[in-house]
Amino acid sequence: MDNKTSFFSLTKDNFWIFEIIFVVVAVLCVDFILKYFIRHIRRKATEKNDWRVHLDYIVLTPLKSILWLIAIYYSISILAVRFEIPLVGGWLVLAKNILIILCVMWLVLRWKNTIFRTFFQSAQKKKKNLDQGSFDFLSRIASVIIVFIALLLILQVFGLNITPLVAFGGIGAAAVGFAAKDVIANFFGGIVIHMTRPFTKGDFINLPSKSIMAVVENVGWYYTLLRDMDKCPIYLPNMAFSASYIMNLSRRTHRKIQEKIQVRYEDFSKLNGIIEAIKKYLNEKDTVDQTMPPYVYFTAFNEYSLDILIRVYTLETRYQQFLEIKQEILMQVKKIIDAAGGDIPFPTTSVKLVQK
Repeated sequence: MDNKTSFFSLTKDNFWIFEIIFVVVAVLCVDFILKYFIRHIRRKATEKNDWRVHLDYIVLTPLKSILWLIAIYYSISILAVRFEIPLVGGWLVLAKNILIILCVMWLVLRWKNTIFRTFFQSAQKKKKNLDQGSFDFLSRIASVIIVFIALLLILQVFGLNITPLVAFGGIGAAAVGFAAKDVIANFFGGIVIHMTRPFTKGDFINLPSKSIMAVVENVGWYYTLLRDMDKCPIYLPNMAFSASYIMNLSRRTHRKIQEKIQVRYEDFSKLNGIIEAIKKYLNEKDTVDQTMPPYVYFTAFNEYSLDILIRVYTLETRYQQFLEIKQEILMQVKKIIDAAGGDIPFPTTSVKLVQK
């Protein structure tokens, strides 16, 4: 009887240990069930770009963190009651709520990143014309919104009423907006660029008003990063694009070859034959757009030459390949002039000596 009384007394005095063990075992059981449930959902994913394939990355670590936070919270609460530790309850609840909000924010951010990534990969697989820069910009905006909501919830956990705070934000928005008008203008300038898409990452653009010809490397929150022909980075504020017109050279459909070819005055009788031969050559060339007929005309009597204008549009828009086509055309024009018995003149000065 004394042994039974002693056992029950010992069990009653150390019941808090069993409570902590029960909490840990319960968390381990829930963790096991969670892993099994996630594996079951992953098996239903039929495509590699399905977001369910990444479900363990999205929810497993954040939810496990929440489970162990709850386990630690109850364990510390049990210890605080058992050993009569004061001033733990209020701070413990506050810390638990804040950490749970942060874990949920972590989970939502992972889910958002996975959704954006899988959607973009699926669009690329289907060969849709989608800009990665716009996706990155929208992803950053979504991240800011998620973090802002989590911050409001944390402020509410601290006991702050967020309704007056939001109302005060409306009053202070004018002052902040005036102080940071350039920042706001550049931010919305970036949004307009992503919405209207006058250029995308990798495009070669020309800003005549600013004498800038460069490749677009990134469209950020405040500025757009360009790289010019000397490979120097140019950081241009986004609002600058709304104040000047943009020539997107990467989106042109043709490149124009326009040259003035000069022949000698003594070759005037051969001029018609030279022009017709050049026209025939250009009309038969497959790299020239035949829907836009080549222009080959005698245009002027120059000081020391007869001028022939050649204007054609090539279907090749890449610069190096365009230069190769232009080189081939100019060399063939020289051969046509030589074959007709003509020549290209050069400035000369004649001195006539008169004997008296």
